[in-house]
Amino acid sequence: MGMGILFSFSGVGALIGAMLVALTSKSGPSKLVIYVVPTIIGIFLILNSFTTNFLLAGFYIAATGIFFNLFSATINSTLQINTGNEFRGRVMSVYTLVFSGSTPIGNLYAGLADDYIGARFGFAACGIIVLILLIPVYLYKLRTRNRAEAEDRAPERLSSG
Repeated sequence: MGMGILFSFSGVGALIGAMLVALTSKSGPSKLVIYVVPTIIGIFLILNSFTTNFLLAGFYIAATGIFFNLFSATINSTLQINTGNEFRGRVMSVYTLVFSGSTPIGNLYAGLADDYIGARFGFAACGIIVLILLIPVYLYKLRTRNRAEAEDRAPERLSSG
């Protein structure tokens, strides 16, 4: 019975996340959601491993559901909005392959973590891998931002010389 209730918390979180997407969709996809929300998901997964309180675990699972739904819908809509009509089908098929096709790899990782370190710390292992996998994304984002700032300053140096 307890596991079913915890799954219900995830469903409630996903429903709330869908409502948030609907409420914020008028302003278009948010870069904040794309770059910050995965970190929040990883943190909630890690926090869930430290609780023995059933309701607090349910809260963490619901929060993970909210943010995961918010993130996945934002990524999906961002790709569709920024892709030309002639490429949209191809881009979305690659997105589906990566997003859904990588699930068995994540399940294998989570299952092995649960077997070797226990279910509680399996949550932490999953949260940690989320945070580790975000490092290259953040480094790339920082590098491209620094390059763009340098290009913006380049005309100033040419005109002042």
